[in-house]
Amino acid sequence: MARQRRILFLVFGVVVFVGISTIFLFRSNAFRLTLDDLRSKYATTGSQYVDIEDLSIHMRDEGSGSAVLLLHGSLGSLRTWDAMVNKLSDRFRFIRLDLPGYGLSSTAVPNNEMENVTLTSIIRELLARLNVNKLSIVGTSFGGSVGFWLASEYPEIVDHLILINTPSEPVSIPRSERPLPVRLQMLLCDDLLEMRTVAFWRAYYSYLWGDPGRIEQSLINKKYDMSRRVESYLPRHLVPRNPNPQETLNILGMVRAPTLIIWGMQDPVLPPSKLSRLEQGLKNTSKVTVKLPTVGHYPMSEVPHQVTQVVENFLLGS
Repeated sequence: MARQRRILFLVFGVVVFVGISTIFLFRSNAFRLTLDDLRSKYATTGSQYVDIEDLSIHMRDEGSGSAVLLLHGSLGSLRTWDAMVNKLSDRFRFIRLDLPGYGLSSTAVPNNEMENVTLTSIIRELLARLNVNKLSIVGTSFGGSVGFWLASEYPEIVDHLILINTPSEPVSIPRSERPLPVRLQMLLCDDLLEMRTVAFWRAYYSYLWGDPGRIEQSLINKKYDMSRRVESYLPRHLVPRNPNPQETLNILGMVRAPTLIIWGMQDPVLPPSKLSRLEQGLKNTSKVTVKLPTVGHYPMSEVPHQVTQVVENFLLGS
């Protein structure tokens, strides 16, 4: 009996040691990747880097025809749009970028608040360097918010606006309201390891997808790598968000470009009531809404070919 207790204590000690060692390794940044690491792994022959202010912006300029600006969401990168670009680059000139702090774009120099720099001014400068004076905008999630900010601030350059599951107010979901698998992964990865693992992203995307069976492992792996990026500084005002609901409604009211709204109706972050608020805010432009009954928060990632077809029809007027 005493021997069994010693074995149990030994096993328990080994488990505790392994657990503490694992936490230490994760917290010591042993598994982190630098921006150069990520660029080496994920940049392609089409990748370009443009210096704007103190930022190095990763972008691609592909295809021919009318210009279309593509803006990814808060957990994405310009790779969100691969399927659309691959199919339609013979009809449109696609300009896409990683927003500051995402994908392969840099963050700010530490302690540089960049007070006079905004996301819209960064994008406007990029477009000016590319000699783009007219374009359509497609944005998903918070990328859609950046899209309608641009459309309201520079109405003379925006021909069409396409918003995919786009918030019009702050998005805040308490951890207690998320599914148990997500809460457990947040406890492990955010609180203990201080780094999100492949298992975390599998659980989190399963929560955001209308049909988790549509999730591709390559997307999980890519997001895991991007989330391993060495922590760096980004001024709060360069993080896409809608902090003031009334101000956001005023901005939406200034949009004049014909607008297409695409909405995954199984979105747990932006349920149909949020769609109604967005539609009501766009009160001074013509708009069309396409609802996707079985799709979640990221339609462009979940059903890329379906979304691409809807976007093509709208831009071509069919």
